[in-house]
Amino acid sequence: MPSGTPDKDRLAAILQKFLQAPAGSSADRMAKDQLLDELQDAVGMTGKMATEKDIVRRAESLLAQK
Repeated sequence: MPSGTPDKDRLAAILQKFLQAPAGSSADRMAKDQLLDELQDAVGMTGKMATEKDIVRRAESLLAQK
């Protein structure tokens, strides 16, 4: 796989876990934040200021590419 190309299976798995994660308790929110960090890394946005919506949109965009 070329450098900089996301692993789509891994990306899809992280995105699915993130979207399905509950956020009711503080422990749930911490786990969801960890998933968001992993997702941000997986889409190549590490170290950038980005909203949750931006990260999810980027992940969906990458998954939609052939």
